[in-house]
Amino acid sequence: STLMRSSAASDVYKRQVLMQIILRGPAAGYEAEHTARLFFPDAEKTENLPQDSDFVLAQSHLCTDTILLRLHGRLSWKIALRPQGADPEYTLCRLLYTLLGEATGSTPPWGMMTGVRPVRIIHDMRASGATEDEIRARFLDHFACTPEKFALALGIADLQKPVLDAADPMDCSVYAGIPFCPTRCAYCSFVAQSVEKSFSLVEPYLEALFDEITAAGQLVRDLGLNVKSFYMGGGTPTTLTADQMDRLLTKLEQNFDFGGLAELTIEAGRPDTIDEEKLRVLRAHNTTRVSINPQTMEDNVLAAIGRRHTADDIRRA
Repeated sequence: STLMRSSAASDVYKRQVLMQIILRGPAAGYEAEHTARLFFPDAEKTENLPQDSDFVLAQSHLCTDTILLRLHGRLSWKIALRPQGADPEYTLCRLLYTLLGEATGSTPPWGMMTGVRPVRIIHDMRASGATEDEIRARFLDHFACTPEKFALALGIADLQKPVLDAADPMDCSVYAGIPFCPTRCAYCSFVAQSVEKSFSLVEPYLEALFDEITAAGQLVRDLGLNVKSFYMGGGTPTTLTADQMDRLLTKLEQNFDFGGLAELTIEAGRPDTIDEEKLRVLRAHNTTRVSINPQTMEDNVLAAIGRRHTADDIRRA
C-alpha cells in the first residue's frame, strides 16, 4: 500500500512548487493537510497567510467551508455551504481536492485517499454488510479514486479474504518495529530516525524492545493466543547489524512460539542495508519472506527524496 501511495506522490513531485499550507477551523486537520499534500508533497505548514510565497488555506466554519489558493501568484477560491448532516472533515477535503485539481490539472490516481491502507476500507465495508456496488461507489464517487486503482485494491482484498476468513479468534500476529533508517526520506510520515544522527540510540532502543518482547510474550501465553505470523517493519530493520538482528530474533524465539507460523517476514526496504551476513542471519532464524520496497525505480525520484542508492542497486539486492 505504501508503494501504491508513493507512486502517486512521485508523479506530482516533478510539478511541485514552494507551497504553504494554512489550516483553520475544527474540521481542518490531518486529512485536510494531507489532501493538500497529494498535490504539493513538499509544502510547509504555517500559521499565517504568507506575503510572497504561494499558499493554500483550508478553513471550516460553523456551516460553510472556504478554500483560498495562491498558485504562481494567481488567486482562486471556493466557498460552499455544508449540507445538513454532512461530515465537516469530508466536505472540507472534497472542496479542497476539487479546487487543487482544477488549479493544477492533476488527477491523483487514488483520488482523495490519504494514508497507506486503502484495502482495509474494502474489508471493513464487507464486514459491515455493504454490497460490492456500495464499495465501488465509496472508492469511485466518494474518494474519486480511479477505476484502475480500485481494481488493484479489490484484487488484493480478494486475495486476502481466504486468509482472513480462515483465521481463528485466538490467532494473533506479532509486529516488531525498528524506527531507524540509513537516511530519512523526504516524504516520510512514520516515526523513524536517521541512523546517522541517532546511532547511539539503537542499543538503548533494543534493550527497551527486549523488555517489551518479554512482557508481550507472557501476555500471549496468559491469554492462550496462537501466533500465526510475525512481521518486522520500520524504519528499516536491516539498518541493524547482523549481530543486533541475531540477538533480536533470538529474543523473539525465546518468548513466542513460532512453531505454527504461516509467515515470518523481515522488511529490508533499503538495498544499501542488505549484505550476505545479514541474509545468513535471517535464513538461520527461518525467515520465509524478505520485503524489499523500492518505493520507485526512477533514479531522479530516488535522488530527490534523499535515498542514496539507484534502481540498479535495488535489482542487485
